[in-house]
Amino acid sequence: IIKKSLLNPPFAKLYKKNIINDLRFDESVRIGEDLLFNLEYIKKCKNIIFIPMALYNYKINLNSAMHTFLENSFNEKLFVYENLKKFIIENNVCSINIIEKNIIEDYEWYLQNLYYSNSKKEYRKNVFYKTINISKLNYAIFNLKYNNILNKLFFFIIKRKKFELVEIYFKTKKTIKHFRYIN
Repeated sequence: IIKKSLLNPPFAKLYKKNIINDLRFDESVRIGEDLLFNLEYIKKCKNIIFIPMALYNYKINLNSAMHTFLENSFNEKLFVYENLKKFIIENNVCSINIIEKNIIEDYEWYLQNLYYSNSKKEYRKNVFYKTINISKLNYAIFNLKYNNILNKLFFFIIKRKKFELVEIYFKTKKTIKHFRYIN
């Protein structure tokens, strides 16, 4: 469940009211509050049943927090991942390497939302240089290996910490997406 990021969303779960009691979503966290809630809920459970079938339809909202650039969202995700890491270690449920993988994937998502936000290039550059030196991100960058060619390319770019390469990467991705859409 953790490896496939199925723990986060509350819409695909049934909860027992008597277990929830006083549990609430942390309203100070805009991205990842659902994961924090579910981690606290799971700590109170004796058993969990997982049904490996899609039993719902999910509609993507392009105006949601996940599809909008929020400057502090990456720092919020790092806070959430610290809680997830603690949960994984305390409960020995999987390898903590999944955290580094998620950090990199979320950093790419964060930069992609920044790139598509139509903000000025100087602002994007400042945000990039402010975030690229976060120690948890750097630890993930230098300790994780990918086989996928796009992931390898993204790693290559962010290891060099060059804003111009990031801009070219997302411009190319956008062009490829557009080209696929036309054909």
